[in-house]
Amino acid sequence: MAGKYLICEGADSVAIFESEEVEKAWAILFADKERTFSVVQISPAVRVALGEKLGMHSGEDCMGKIATALCAMGANAVVDTAISSDVVALLEAKTLLSRKENGETKPLFSSKCVAIADYLRAKYPDIDVSSVASENAVNGALLKEYYKKQTGKTVRIISVEPCKAKKFLENVDTVITANELELMLGEVEEVGVSVRTLKKRALDIPFGVASGAAYVCDKSGGASEAIVRCLSKDKSASFVQKLSYAGFYGLKERREVKMEIDGKVWKFAIVCGMEAAEALIKDVREGKAFYDYVEICACDGGCVCGTELPEADDVQARLRAKGLQAMDAKRTARAADVNAAALDAKKRYEAWLRKKEAGLLEPETDVEPVELKEELLPEEEPSMDALIDTAELEKVIEETVEEPAEEVVEIAVAEVAEETDTESEELEEDLEELTEEQKRDPYYRRLSKKERRKKKRANKKNNK
Repeated sequence: MAGKYLICEGADSVAIFESEEVEKAWAILFADKERTFSVVQISPAVRVALGEKLGMHSGEDCMGKIATALCAMGANAVVDTAISSDVVALLEAKTLLSRKENGETKPLFSSKCVAIADYLRAKYPDIDVSSVASENAVNGALLKEYYKKQTGKTVRIISVEPCKAKKFLENVDTVITANELELMLGEVEEVGVSVRTLKKRALDIPFGVASGAAYVCDKSGGASEAIVRCLSKDKSASFVQKLSYAGFYGLKERREVKMEIDGKVWKFAIVCGMEAAEALIKDVREGKAFYDYVEICACDGGCVCGTELPEADDVQARLRAKGLQAMDAKRTARAADVNAAALDAKKRYEAWLRKKEAGLLEPETDVEPVELKEELLPEEEPSMDALIDTAELEKVIEETVEEPAEEVVEIAVAEVAEETDTESEELEEDLEELTEEQKRDPYYRRLSKKERRKKKRANKKNNK
């Protein structure tokens, strides 16, 4: 892997295998269940973006439906990586506090992107890069140990990620991108079942529920906010709300946040893209800038805008971020250090690290990879009727538009022209019922427009 650092799209990108990883994933899903336990772990960024490919709204959580499809495809368990984001936040907050108490003046650099972390260590050996593993690698280590004890089988993990850079993850058996998962889900579509119409399946939660901070980590600036939530003694909802406006989020490639937390002054920097990151590193090395913590994101907007997710404009990126914020708001514990499940997972991971350093980890049982031969496939395709969400299916059928007759097209064109003339007036009427904050949000504008069209269709049906 030496020399392969930046795997994102762009002039300096490095092409990397795709079909090979998909074949490995299928091999794991089709492996002998008597000897192998297969787990699929999915990043929060994927669960709020992949739905766009399935006919769902931007930011809508599609995890339950994907979990149902994956289990039908052969997965024994489906989990998300959020709990390990809590573990990473706890470990990095602990490191920062220790550095502060020891009078350290150099910043701690960190990135959710494994490729960028390796790149920084290789090119800038004089800077301090966080030694904490990626949350996906942490999750892989915890899952393998947990399910090994529970089942006694060899545990194989498929990790679904928003970009190609995560292909270098440790502690997992294969990494596929969101686009590659879409190709695999196409196998389900081929048997006449739309993933969107599947019932939602609850995730397997071996370590408990993650805190709200674990979900915002997939936004640019979210990792820094998650650390601040750990550093502060104030865990109230009002404090968390204030952090949303502290400057961690925004459109600038380089953002700075300075704040006092419990008598200590902290300075954070968030940068997007290696060009901005290298300019910041230059300022730090020349003594022109000082920070306690530097968060580097490869993609503008963070992992939620990863290059292997459906392409997003500013509105879609905003809606995905809102999807993560909605998950955050639903959690009782909004910080990792007040979440019992996260603290327990941290202890498990630290114990795993001690075993690894001492060479006490049990070697994995060798399982030969399964080749996708015809005899491995079931003779009859299993019925998926029990997995179908009938309400969602009816909704999809209702939205399906058959090719209209010529006279119908003429009527539709006239209706569109009439609607366009009155659209601005109707929009203003709808906006009168919204708050000032909602009026500025494109999400509410889009919903109001959709509701108007739905109402018009209903009126036409009634008139007939």
